[in-house]
Amino acid sequence: MAHRRDYGRLVGLALGTLLWPVAGAAEVATDGTLGPRLRLAGPEVTIPARLGRIRGQNLFHSFARFGVEEGQRVTFTGPSGLKNIIGRVTGGAPSTIDGTLRSKVPGADLWLLNPAGILFGPNAKLDVKGSFHASTADELRFADGAVFSAREPGGSVLSVAAPQAFGFLGARPAPVTVDRSVLDVPEGQALSLTGGDVTIRGNSDGIANGTEFADEPGTVRARAGRITLAALGGPGAVAVKTGKATGAVSGVVHLSGEASVIASGDGGGTIRIQGGRLVAENSSYVFADNFGRANAEGGVAIRAGDVSLADGSWVTASTFDTGNAGRVTVDADSIELRDAGQISSATFGSGRAGEVAVTAGHLTVTGDPASFLVTGIFSPAELGSTGDAGRVTVKADTIELRATGVISSTTFGSGDAGEVMVTAGHLTVTGDPSSSFVTGILSRAAPRSTGNAGRVTVDADSIELRYTGQISSSTFGPGSAGEVAVTTGRLSITGDPAAPFNLTSISSDAASGSTGPAGRVTVGADSIELQDTGQISSSTFGAGDAGEVAVTAGHLTVTGDPASTLATGIFSRAAARSTGDAGRVTVGAGSIELRDTGQISSATFGPGDAGEVSIRAGRLTISNGGTVQTNSEDATGAAGNVSIDATSLIVRDGGEISSSGTGTGPAGDVQLTADTLEVEGASIRTVGAGSQGGRIDVASDLIRLRDAELISTGLLPEAGRSVITLQAPLIAFNNSRVASLTETGRLLEGISAVQLFGGTTVISSDSLVAGVTPENEIGSELTVPQGVFLNADNLLRESCAARRSATASSFTAMGRGGLPRDPAKPLPGAYVDPDRAPTAPVGPRLATRFGEGCRTAPGG
Repeated sequence: MAHRRDYGRLVGLALGTLLWPVAGAAEVATDGTLGPRLRLAGPEVTIPARLGRIRGQNLFHSFARFGVEEGQRVTFTGPSGLKNIIGRVTGGAPSTIDGTLRSKVPGADLWLLNPAGILFGPNAKLDVKGSFHASTADELRFADGAVFSAREPGGSVLSVAAPQAFGFLGARPAPVTVDRSVLDVPEGQALSLTGGDVTIRGNSDGIANGTEFADEPGTVRARAGRITLAALGGPGAVAVKTGKATGAVSGVVHLSGEASVIASGDGGGTIRIQGGRLVAENSSYVFADNFGRANAEGGVAIRAGDVSLADGSWVTASTFDTGNAGRVTVDADSIELRDAGQISSATFGSGRAGEVAVTAGHLTVTGDPASFLVTGIFSPAELGSTGDAGRVTVKADTIELRATGVISSTTFGSGDAGEVMVTAGHLTVTGDPSSSFVTGILSRAAPRSTGNAGRVTVDADSIELRYTGQISSSTFGPGSAGEVAVTTGRLSITGDPAAPFNLTSISSDAASGSTGPAGRVTVGADSIELQDTGQISSSTFGAGDAGEVAVTAGHLTVTGDPASTLATGIFSRAAARSTGDAGRVTVGAGSIELRDTGQISSATFGPGDAGEVSIRAGRLTISNGGTVQTNSEDATGAAGNVSIDATSLIVRDGGEISSSGTGTGPAGDVQLTADTLEVEGASIRTVGAGSQGGRIDVASDLIRLRDAELISTGLLPEAGRSVITLQAPLIAFNNSRVASLTETGRLLEGISAVQLFGGTTVISSDSLVAGVTPENEIGSELTVPQGVFLNADNLLRESCAARRSATASSFTAMGRGGLPRDPAKPLPGAYVDPDRAPTAPVGPRLATRFGEGCRTAPGG
């Protein structure tokens, strides 16, 4: 950054040379409109009240030229009791002040108006007893409507009322420039600079005014007071008390070369900046910090068309004592933060940090991965503090966070982090996979902190998270992580499987060594796409529990990366060496596709339990290694149950629905409800490798298994209950296996392990269905045909239509609880208990039609 600072210094010196007024401007000469016409010279210049006119508590002066040379001191004097000393410059030459501008009137404010321009040089100093206002306005307006004009002196009225506003009439007002000056007013007073442009330049010597007390070149300071910087590029007005600018607010406020604008002090201060553009670069600062016990009532308020903070430039209002910090608000059409540019409010004491509120049309935050300094919008509770961090709210049409740029609130102390709320039209978060620093929207309870992380809420029309971009809340200590709630129209999360540090995710986590719990994660969207290690998750790596994960969507697609060991999907985890439980995972969507190792899961790798996984969907497709699962992986905790309710459930090509316990923890149950269930080249299983497996219960209108497995391992059925229960009017097996196995993989023998429920017709080819228990009241039947399911040529006589050369007839096969072994043989009847009333078959009547039949055919 040194080379940029040197460049900025050269540019600043060059501009200073170009803007320096012509010789002779640095002198004092009255114009004779309010007193005698005089030229005042010498190293000590005194301007007494008799050279102007007094009206009430206002003293008016009028100058043809006004300037202060290097080494010179110009002093205003007057009787006590004056409130305002007001000087205008009418001669058309800009004012150069490179010496000391002084007022000896106790409590009086000093006003200087010169429409031709005002420049404060490197040696300029203020020695005033009250506030100071320098403006290139054409006139000063008073509360009674009177006007004191520097453009038309003859039309002025000398008012006894208080000054109210600066009036700009011209199309291009002249600038106010502070070139390496130190301008300071007494504590609690106001300092305002208003012009066409307002420029403050430091000397870029690498010593920024970070202490807020040092007289570094390029400092404008009002301790615990008010500072107004307003740049009007055309006609308009600036209110004296509020600093509000109206009209053509199109000029540039430019801070460069380690410039600083400081209103810090006991109780803080207020800084108001308005213009068409605000540019702060080369480690330039805007500070309104609170060093005392009183709560701050001010802060920093910026309104501009464009705002750019770069190269370690900050806008902040913090607290270092028991008093609360002030509020920081930035409202702009576009905002760009880069290379450690910051908008923030922090607490270093027991007082609370202030709210940080940013509103923009377009917001771009681009970090510097090589720097340890944060780039972004944030509120921290710093190390050793006991106060809470502040709330952070950001609203914009478009938001782009790049390369370690953040919107965040963090606690490093005993206070809590603040809530982070983001509202956007389109939000894009693109991380830097090579950096260990996070890019995103965050709330953190950092290592060594004891406070809680804050809630994170994001509401946007569309959201894209890419290459380690995150929306998250986490804890590294005893405090809780916050809830993460995201609502959007379209959500896309694309990870980077090769990233060595951070994941691409919406998440809430309890980090390693933490004892606090992770937070709940909720996501609602019209469409969600997760791919290449993109995640929606809550995990614990410590003693606290992971949070629940709840996702709702119109359409959800999860596409994993089979080559990566990182998960892609929606899940909750209790990681290895953690002692907390994993959370429940619930997903509801119109359609869901899980493919290429994409997953919806809850797992434990420790003594804590995994959570339940519950899915409701219209159509759910699981393929190519995609999974819905709960796991107890080499752990003592229990796996959770899996429940799925879908209109259409398709598992194929290596997809899996499972609950497993590979350690001493038991597996959970799998319960599936669907209008149709199709499993092809895939499996549904519960596995109790080191403990016991779970049950599998399926209820459907149609179950089709092809090259598939329904397996439960390691669970003995209880009396009167089976391990695997299939309830459907029609079940078709093709080269499939339905079985309950011992822990060693052998079939359970001599027991009722698989139960077929309710009016069931079963068709099976080259399949194993082990341990079937028919429901005697209904009368289920298992048919294992040799070869094809039905061969009409072998089993049926020649059709009557063919015999009579008439219209084709039909054959109808009607079942009452099972298909006959042969069309010529009777159907099996329903079993009737003599002690009970006859029972009608359960399930729809199945029919296959091939025409109208022989009886209704012509000539039949």
